[in-house]
Amino acid sequence: MRKLEEMRQRYLSLQASMNDPAFVANSQKLVAASKEAGQLDPIIQKFDAYRTSLKTIEELHEMAANPADAEMAKLAAAELPTIQIQAAQLLDLLTDEFIAAEDNAIVSFFLEIRAGTGGDEAALFARDLYEMYRKYCESKGYRFDVSDFSTSDRGGFKEVIVNIRGKGVYRRLQFEGGGHRVQRVPVTEAKGRIHTSTATVTVLPEAKEVEIAIDPNDLKVDVYRSTGPGGQSVNTTDSAVRITHL
Repeated sequence: MRKLEEMRQRYLSLQASMNDPAFVANSQKLVAASKEAGQLDPIIQKFDAYRTSLKTIEELHEMAANPADAEMAKLAAAELPTIQIQAAQLLDLLTDEFIAAEDNAIVSFFLEIRAGTGGDEAALFARDLYEMYRKYCESKGYRFDVSDFSTSDRGGFKEVIVNIRGKGVYRRLQFEGGGHRVQRVPVTEAKGRIHTSTATVTVLPEAKEVEIAIDPNDLKVDVYRSTGPGGQSVNTTDSAVRITHL
């Protein structure tokens, strides 16, 4: 709930900023704020509804326990189970929305495919996985850019790393990470035997750029020189530097 409350405060802050004429004058900031607020809006709406239901439950408990008004206490006790069910349903929806919001915030990640056991056939299987993800991303309009690759002798992939970008794509592909296995008669098999080949897939969200300020006074710099026998200037040349952040 703490994280949800932080998101709610952020949402309210964005709403207040977008009502500020000075902020609205900066179109770049306005577009960014509007986009972020739009992403937060569905989860905040459900969070507010859940908070309201909890407050209603608390009030009904107090009314049901009030001996001064027996009729009202009876009505409150009868209504309480319905509100409790609604609160539980809202909590389930809120959980799904929260997970979706966290995943949808990731719009760029790296997909790494490595051939496992199986030799050339495993590399061909890795290529098949690559083609499957590529065609899927093309059908959904996601960017699919190859960052690095290493091929096998038969045209497969020993390793391929791809950067994928798009709204919602991480949520759709994040669980592809892990081991993948195929059992088939490979093109590399001359006797028609079934082989088992494996490949591993790793899904890594792209880290956001952050600025780090390091105070030079917090750094300890040690310079080292060679002390053994050697050629010219062996004892006068700084050959190693170690920097320690205190």
